[in-house]
Amino acid sequence: MIVEILTKYFSEAKVAGGGKEVACLCPKCAPHKNNRRLTLYFSIDAPLFICFRCGFSGTVYRDFERIFGFKPVELISYYKNSGDIDFTDVEQTKVKKNFYYRLLFQKAQPFSDDHTEYPVIKHIIEDRRVKPELLKYMSSKGFFKVVDKKRVAFGDSIGNVQFYQPFEKVRYLSYVVGKLPVYFYEAARKEKIYLFEGMFDMLPHATEGLGVGMCVLCGKNRIPDSYVVQKLKVKELVFCFDLDVSVEEISKVWELYSGVCKVGFLFPPAGYKDWGEYPHSMKDYQPFYPKDALDLLRYYLTEKEECKIL
Repeated sequence: MIVEILTKYFSEAKVAGGGKEVACLCPKCAPHKNNRRLTLYFSIDAPLFICFRCGFSGTVYRDFERIFGFKPVELISYYKNSGDIDFTDVEQTKVKKNFYYRLLFQKAQPFSDDHTEYPVIKHIIEDRRVKPELLKYMSSKGFFKVVDKKRVAFGDSIGNVQFYQPFEKVRYLSYVVGKLPVYFYEAARKEKIYLFEGMFDMLPHATEGLGVGMCVLCGKNRIPDSYVVQKLKVKELVFCFDLDVSVEEISKVWELYSGVCKVGFLFPPAGYKDWGEYPHSMKDYQPFYPKDALDLLRYYLTEKEECKIL
């Protein structure tokens, strides 16, 4: 039903993102340079949208009419009726699960001192070395919530959600809008962004005052398109990969972004497999900035160990 509604609104629309989203022809950027790419994405199970070319984003209820110039009556009705989905069998479909994740995050509680004795909070503070002050700050911004004694959730302003349940077999559950990493949209305001492979690689360093933005890839495939980086005016990307990163992975990001902004790489210090294990400041470690693809390959093959002990 939502595909038919969006096709009516934007002339072209199709299911994307493994059934989690609908991609449309954006009326804001399609007229320019005869662009026919479907870059405007709507979540199937939450009233959220973003264009990965022109950068417009928001909620259907609050921002759609302001951006596109008309009230989406049918689309609003669709999302309101979606609230009637039966969650008795959450595992039945991806749509149900994703809607459930968003609903669960909305109903979760902001972090407070009352939660410090919860097993999951004690684990995050003691084992993951995340400062309580950081959790309180993130919670005040709506980016961190406590689901129950064994689960917490991280979310950002465009609808990305990641649950952390360390005592379960599956520790992470994620719902990601398009390919934008968690907190990327907020981090872009800093013009320089450090990208980490996991939430707990980033969090121990998020209060260091590096003067940069930080975000989480949540999987190496979730990286933004280059034109989104350009549109958000990001000047520098520093990829803080784990020690086991492959040459194919670093070559991929270099090829994708080197023509758009400055690209750097920062491996964890000697003796640590990722930045989450490193308990000290990152300030003393300077990223490596390749001059070209050959320089990048040379760095990976011969200078990686040297970089660790700068």
